[in-house]
Order: sequence, then structure tokens, then C-alpha cells
Amino acid sequence: MRPEIAAGDSDSWCTPEWIVELVRACFDGVIDLDPCSNAGSIVYARINWTLEHNGDRPWGPRKVYVNGPYSNPDWWMARSAECLRSGGEVIALPKLDPSTKWWRHTRSAAAMCLLNRRVRFDRPDGAPAGASNFPSALVLWSTDQRRVEGFSKLWAPHGDVWTR
Repeated sequence: MRPEIAAGDSDSWCTPEWIVELVRACFDGVIDLDPCSNAGSIVYARINWTLEHNGDRPWGPRKVYVNGPYSNPDWWMARSAECLRSGGEVIALPKLDPSTKWWRHTRSAAAMCLLNRRVRFDRPDGAPAGASNFPSALVLWSTDQRRVEGFSKLWAPHGDVWTR
């Protein structure tokens, strides 16, 4: 079961449009599930769960995009890796922080892009929040080699891409 999220809306950050477009392109135009959506999200997945839905329902086998609450990255990264084992595919947008315990979940990822700029998130009310004070990565869990190759081509202009 998912642990509690930090109080308030400090974890409510919306993915910018340019990232959503690239994630959608990587998933052949469709994001099946956004397990941590909010009222201001522009991800528009086929299924959108807010934090109240408690993202511990089964994710796979689906194409999932995760911009999870940064107050609890271990849980969201573990769930992303677990989705792969159930036949799903996940692209996650975590902080780029290999010094953390939760970063170990990226070991099972097929590809990763270390973004070459800070992400400018928006608030759910549409107000710009500005650039983050940390680097970010896009992490892909997939067993589909075609998906890995597509991810690499799409994200290469935006940072260093590593594949297995």
C-alpha cells in the first residue's frame, strides 16, 4: 500500500507540454495510465488517477507515465519497475539523483535520458512554478526493443541517453 503523501499541495506539479508530447510519441500516441494525475494535468491519459485514488491498484499491462510525488520517490520508482514485471511499460520523470536509495530501481530500466536542462513545471492552477532546482531524468521500463530505440531517438536531442 502506498504510504501517505506530504501534506498540502507541495507535490502537485504538472508536466510541461514538451515532455508530455515526447512521452506520447514514444508510446505511439497513447498514454494508457497516469497514476498520479491532478486537476491541472495535461497528460490526458486514457485512465487518470489522482492521489486520492491511491496508485496501488495494478498498473499493467499498460503504457504508463509517472510524474510521481517527489516526497515519496521510492514508492513510485518501485511501482514503475514492478509494472514491467506485469507486462506494462513505464516512462517516469524522477529527480536525477543517483546518490539516493530509491535510484536503485532504475537498474531494471531499459533506457534513461539525463535531461540537459532543468524542467519548468507548472502548478495545477496553471501558474508557472519556474525551473526546478534539481536535474531530472526520463526513465523507460520496457522489454520492447522498438520502444527502446524510439525512446533513444526522441530523447537524444534533450540529453544523454543510456540504454541497456
